[in-house]
Parts: sequence; C-alpha cells; structure tokens
Amino acid sequence: MDVTDEEAVKHAYLETARVYGGVDVIVNNAGLATSSPFDETTLKEWNMNINVLGTGYFLVAREAFKMMKVQAFGGSMVFVGSKNSVYAGKNVTAYSSVKALEAHLARCIAAEGGEYGIRVNTILPDAILQARRSGILIGETNVRLRTVSNRISLRSTTVSALRCW
Repeated sequence: MDVTDEEAVKHAYLETARVYGGVDVIVNNAGLATSSPFDETTLKEWNMNINVLGTGYFLVAREAFKMMKVQAFGGSMVFVGSKNSVYAGKNVTAYSSVKALEAHLARCIAAEGGEYGIRVNTILPDAILQARRSGILIGETNVRLRTVSNRISLRSTTVSALRCW
C-alpha cells in the first residue's frame, strides 16, 4: 500500500473493517532511510522523507483513529520511530527531522485519543542487525557506542517491544 495515497489508506481500512470487523491495533512502520550531509540534502530527498515518514504515518494513524473512535472500544497504535527521533546525528537531517515529527505526532494523538481509550506509544530502535546484511552491520562498533547498553537491537527484541504494547 502506498501510505502517501490518502484514498489507498482509506480503502485499506474499509477493506480491513469489512473482512475483520474493525481495527484494534496498528503498527505504524512505513520505512526508508536516507543519508546526506545537510548542505547536500536535496529537496527531493527532504520531500520523500516528509511524504513517506510524515504524511504516511499521519494518514495511517488518522484513519485508524477514526475507526477506533467509532468502534467505541479503544485501540492501540504503536509507532516505530528511531533513536534519531531524539538523537541528532550527522548526515541524517531529513530522516531525523521527520522521525522527530513522528514521535510528536504520536504524543498529540495520544492526548486526543485518551478519552476514547486509544493508546499511542512509540518505540525508538537503533540500527537492527539483519540477515540480509550477512549478520554484520557496517560500522557496528560506532552503532554500539551510541547506545547505553552497548549493543545492537536484534529483530526479536524489537518485536518483543512491539508485543508489550
């Protein structure tokens, strides 16, 4: 699904309601990552980050909120942010700025959704070790040094965090 397409997102929720009877939980996890020095960040790169990670999260959450509100039994939204939501790093201005937007969007939705039993939480994983990278993350030492626990998230730990919400 193209999360930047308002009609596609609306249609997905209508179809989900038709097939499954409604929406209880969403995981907002559209993804991309770009990296450029700030002065080399193009408007195209900036807009791509805004569109997918900002507008996409907004549209997916808004339609879920509408449905959860009408259903009148609450629900849960989990936003997958990034450590870049709160950590300013070099060469990731567009990505980090929009990740901060996601985190604040989640807080705003939580403030409005509380009275309807709609919970919104954000998890902020850092780099995740993935098999497609042959189990070795380039710059692994640098990534480890950016974390309090001096370790890289594994998919299983990120999934466990999602299950808690």
